[in-house]
Amino acid sequence: MKRCPKCKQQYEATLKFFFADKSHKDGLGSWCKLCKRAANDTYKETPKGRAVTLEAKRAYYHTEGGAVMQRKQDLKKKYGISLEDYDRMLVEQEGKCLICGDGPGKKPGKKKYLGVDHDHITGAVRGLLCTGCNLMIGYAHDNVDILTKAIHYLM
Repeated sequence: MKRCPKCKQQYEATLKFFFADKSHKDGLGSWCKLCKRAANDTYKETPKGRAVTLEAKRAYYHTEGGAVMQRKQDLKKKYGISLEDYDRMLVEQEGKCLICGDGPGKKPGKKKYLGVDHDHITGAVRGLLCTGCNLMIGYAHDNVDILTKAIHYLM
């Protein structure tokens, strides 16, 4: 049995009740999980705690695992699709932009992913485009007449 000095309760000395902490002889933290979580939650509400938490999130998103998680969250939040949906579309498009046929990152300064093109009114995903083509459609406000006039202008 192990006693939490914060709440004075006795608990079984296992990872079920205490967090791992290699700095202690028994390999378990001093406070029970309930007290430790409450203290962490309180700390996160302070200005310093918010700053530390934000910095930790930023550091995590710069790791490979964090970048993947952020990408998954962005795809779901912005377009309502999963990373698996994105990958399936990428395979269907043979890894190329639906308009110009370039792949991601082929030209200097290009992003390493194709952008998700979607209808700004309905939100429906249309396909994956390179940055240049996605911007072109965006600047034309998804208006076919503007794009048709641009084609005639170039001819």
